Amino acid sequence: MTAAARPTEDKEQLRHLLLAVLARARRPLSTAELRDRVNAAGRSTAHHEEVYRNLLVLENRRRVTRQELHGRHVTWVLQAPRPPLSARVPRRHPLITAREASMTETGRRGGTSTTKPNREGR
Repeated sequence: MTAAARPTEDKEQLRHLLLAVLARARRPLSTAELRDRVNAAGRSTAHHEEVYRNLLVLENRRRVTRQELHGRHVTWVLQAPRPPLSARVPRRHPLITAREASMTETGRRGGTSTTKPNREGR
C-alpha cells in the first residue's frame, strides 16, 4: 500500500508517534533522524517524504515548529502549548499611554461612562 493510499488512522498514528519521539528528544531532530527513530519504534517502514508531509500537517496544526539550519537541512521541535483564551492578557499598542490605557480599562473619561446610557437613554 502506498503512502497516499494509507487510511487516515494510520496517518494520525504516525503523527502521534512523531510527537512522542519529539517529546522524548533532548534536542531538535532532523526529518531523517525522526524517520529513523519512527522506524526503530516498530512501525512499518516510513519514507522520508511521508514523515516530512506529516510534519507539515503538524506544523499547520501548530504542534511542531520548523527550525531551518543551512540550505535544505531542517530540524523540528515541539511547539510550546498556548495558554487557554481565558488566561491570555489582552495586548495594548505600545503607543498607548498609561493614562489612555486606564481610561479604556475603566471606560471613564471626565466623569462620564461610555458603557452606561446618558439621561436621555442614548
